[in-house]
Amino acid sequence: MAPPERKGIPASELSAERTYFTFPSGVLTYNCVTCNTTCCRGYGYLVDNRPVAQAHLAHGRNLHIFVDPQSGAPSNGFLRMRNCPPGCFFLTEGGLCGIQAEHGYDAKPETCRLFPFNYIRQVGQYVVVAPHPGLCPLQVVSHGSADVKSDHTALLADMRSQGISAPIPLVDVPPGMTAERIVSLELAIREAANRFEAGASYLEFAVQQLLLTCSLEPSVSGDLGCPSATAAAELLEGFQARSLELLGIRSEPEALNDAALVRTAVLATSTLRASIIFRPTVGRTAHSEVGGGVGRLPYVMQGVFLLAALAHDAGMASVTFQTLMRLADVFAPVLNLLANADRAVEWKAGVMIPPMPSDCTDDLLTPYLSVVRDLLPRRQRRTRRPLGDVLADAAPRDAVDRVRFLTLVGQVSQNNLIALGHALDGRTSVTRALRAGLQRTVLGALDVPSLSMLITARRRTSPKARGGSLGG
Repeated sequence: MAPPERKGIPASELSAERTYFTFPSGVLTYNCVTCNTTCCRGYGYLVDNRPVAQAHLAHGRNLHIFVDPQSGAPSNGFLRMRNCPPGCFFLTEGGLCGIQAEHGYDAKPETCRLFPFNYIRQVGQYVVVAPHPGLCPLQVVSHGSADVKSDHTALLADMRSQGISAPIPLVDVPPGMTAERIVSLELAIREAANRFEAGASYLEFAVQQLLLTCSLEPSVSGDLGCPSATAAAELLEGFQARSLELLGIRSEPEALNDAALVRTAVLATSTLRASIIFRPTVGRTAHSEVGGGVGRLPYVMQGVFLLAALAHDAGMASVTFQTLMRLADVFAPVLNLLANADRAVEWKAGVMIPPMPSDCTDDLLTPYLSVVRDLLPRRQRRTRRPLGDVLADAAPRDAVDRVRFLTLVGQVSQNNLIALGHALDGRTSVTRALRAGLQRTVLGALDVPSLSMLITARRRTSPKARGGSLGG
């Protein structure tokens, strides 16, 4: 089941007031020759109607074999050109677009004409425009410079010249907010990034994000409240120290003060935030009570920067915009945990907890079950232990196993945990509630060694039991 979409956006709906670019104007650049036109090598593109498709097909023999008609609204009537490595059918030996060379820039397929700023979503009345999350090796321009290729006015003019014909995913706003309010907050953070002074630390920018969130949207601050600048800095310093501890890192990475890394991360922050806030969803909300809350995004962003600094210290000579996007995606489960390490949380009502998820190897079963039991509502309401303490007590000593453990718990807990004292919207079926209650009774009654023996024995006698629900 695909996320909800609309069929394109007419030029009349594309205005500067209703278009949010997730990066400051002119700060991103790219060089197609340097990257050897990566985007043109083996990736397809959409063609919006039959006349346009016929014009493209006229460029070469037998191209109709590689056209894939798209079905289902709103994609109905579109064609996908299925390119293959090593390059697009229209890519010349000199690395140029044959269509553009013969018929001009405006004749290029829409996918290619807008790339790399063609990752477009709609939230309410706003069009959200972001760079492609991974395909283009974007670079941040040097301090004081600007590049017209990422200039907002030029990009909007290009979008308005023909409108947008491709299907556009529709995105929900975070709970308790409106499209106008969330875009206003993100605009304020984007502009703060554009004004960020050289020589400052990323932690200082994370503090700015937290203070802007509290001032513009105090309702999403939750149990954080609205701290002073000094208190916000202390909160984020504590988060950084606890994150390093949970990751098994004994000292701060030297790259935390690398000016080029800090500048790249600051200018990429709005796009990183947008990748979480404006994520298309299918059948569930992307804005979980734990991990996806807007009030916790400054912590997630500081976590991404911390991972980037660790990557730099590990030998990655140049951390780029693309690096940050990949880190945020790959480590999302871990970042969700770290961002909430200071909170007391519990399993949501009605959630069936996998006693041994498919990714859980035998050596991780005992620490995983320790976390499962410690976050049971009856136990947590008595002990009220912060998530970070629960994780630290259960985490393996081995550095690699530690990250595997955090990833496992993060994957299982995503959208399944809630802060103590927070009410949930929606209802749980009676059957589901009874099954979950029975499971939690079993999990609470047995100690970890007994649970481990029971689950291991069950898995050996019935391989299908892996990932099943104990007591369910």
